[in-house]
Amino acid sequence: MKRLGALIATVPLLLGMSEPISIPPEVRNVSVVVEDTEGTVHKLKGLNCGEGASLTLKKGALDYSVSLSQIKEIRVLSVRGGEATLSVLFKDGKKERFSVTSSLKCTSESEVGTVDFYIGEVRRISLGEVKK
Repeated sequence: MKRLGALIATVPLLLGMSEPISIPPEVRNVSVVVEDTEGTVHKLKGLNCGEGASLTLKKGALDYSVSLSQIKEIRVLSVRGGEATLSVLFKDGKKERFSVTSSLKCTSESEVGTVDFYIGEVRRISLGEVKK
């Protein structure tokens, strides 16, 4: 009976633990280069920024949902008042300006573990080819 009580007592702890953010399959093996605001370049693999395989970007009063697989590069042009202004270069050559919250959290993988960062902490994110 004591064991059952101990097991029941640990259930809230287990339920409170969150799983790490998974990187969607369509961008899991994409090479990613991130340059942070200190100028350090990070060579990573896979990317998840907020909503799985797509990124919600704001232009004017409208929200755009853009697949990460369509993006070649994101440059953070400025960060002011909790908002980051981005220049997004698409794989087809188009370039557009958007904004996002500077606290948008992104997750990627390195050779030594999972990397979490906020969009306001980076200058550039380049998405390359699929790594094997």
